[in-house]
Amino acid sequence: MRLLTTLQRLLLCFAFLISLVASKGCVVGTDIEPDDDDEIGELSAAVATMPLRSPMAGATVSGTITIDAAAPSGTAKVAFFVDGVRVGVDTSGPSWTFPLDTTKYLDGKRTLTAVARKADSTRLAAATVTVTVANAGGKPHVAIRVFPHYSGSTYGNHESVLQQLGRLGVSRISALLYPTMSGEEIKFYQNAYSRYGIRVWFAVGSPGATLSDADWTKVRNLLTGPLAGITEVASGWNEPNHRLSGDWATPTANHQKKLWANIQQVNAAAGQTIRVGTPPLWSGSISTQFSDLAILSPKIKGAYDTINWHMYPHGNTGSALASMVDAQVTQFRAAYGSFPMLNSESGYFTAENYTGGSNPSTEAEQAAQLPDLVNFHLSRGISISYFELLDDVDPSGANREAHFGLVRTPSLSPSTWTDKPAFAVFKNLVTR
Repeated sequence: MRLLTTLQRLLLCFAFLISLVASKGCVVGTDIEPDDDDEIGELSAAVATMPLRSPMAGATVSGTITIDAAAPSGTAKVAFFVDGVRVGVDTSGPSWTFPLDTTKYLDGKRTLTAVARKADSTRLAAATVTVTVANAGGKPHVAIRVFPHYSGSTYGNHESVLQQLGRLGVSRISALLYPTMSGEEIKFYQNAYSRYGIRVWFAVGSPGATLSDADWTKVRNLLTGPLAGITEVASGWNEPNHRLSGDWATPTANHQKKLWANIQQVNAAAGQTIRVGTPPLWSGSISTQFSDLAILSPKIKGAYDTINWHMYPHGNTGSALASMVDAQVTQFRAAYGSFPMLNSESGYFTAENYTGGSNPSTEAEQAAQLPDLVNFHLSRGISISYFELLDDVDPSGANREAHFGLVRTPSLSPSTWTDKPAFAVFKNLVTR
């Protein structure tokens, strides 16, 4: 496998030189077969330090920057990492550089590491600096919703779900975080990050369930421990205006303020830049969502730095869908200000026998409408998470909630799973 990998890299270098994609060297992404370059490993005192000519430690960066490592004599290659995930390798020398597009990352502190190796992959030296990415919110991203805590559903087979994420090529997922998260769930997120560089947008807690001080300690320990560097956004309760009755806004605001305070502690303790999202409001009725927004927004002022909302198409396509997105932007900007925005839940369901009041789509319609849904968000600088990766088992074809996925799941056995047409469309949208 080592020889095969080396040949692959040489071919890639040759292709890059011919196409003039890079001015020198062989810049390799994380989709190449893993080898020793993919791991930073333990950078102990036995590994010499080397300087980075650029960027300087503590620098504020934007756009595309050049990471320039002053590697020692005997270096055959230098691998470059962002927050522990390999982003490229330079094999040319004698200067060792990598062009990093910082717009692929949300604003905040990022750790850049360069590791120099001999031809036999023995580590020679390493350099690490922390910089602050500042791109006015960064490039918007496309995520997919997953439910690894649903052990009795199609999401219960974590390894198969991870394989689907790898096939899809997504770099972000949205999910739910609870203080009682199991070890298997934690491992799922760690594997998603270590294998594919996938970061998570979490909604923290369950609407109406007040977290104790001990619960918040567990949340902080998760985010500073096993989920450190993996979590990108932590938002408030998911659709509290739909799941709670009576005065839903007061407990939602109390939870949000606690979330804000705890995430500030996490960021200070672990040197992270987790963003705090507003509680995403239910959008089953857009007029209700906007009126609930007016109730909640003054109660949580100062307890967020990212605007999070939900919006389903409600049968709208084309210009009508674009106008719907514009209305969301107008309303949420007016309520919350000019923070980065994300729509953490939107999608189409394909339950062909559904007879309720919503608008089902055929699988062909789901695939055809998906590009507009995503692009209308990205073109306005808004990140979006599609709901969701997998269907659930529903032989009747009548359960709306079981058919939002990009993958058909007629049974819990992954051998029976097949792609809907929208899977390839989504993959193209996130990997282009």
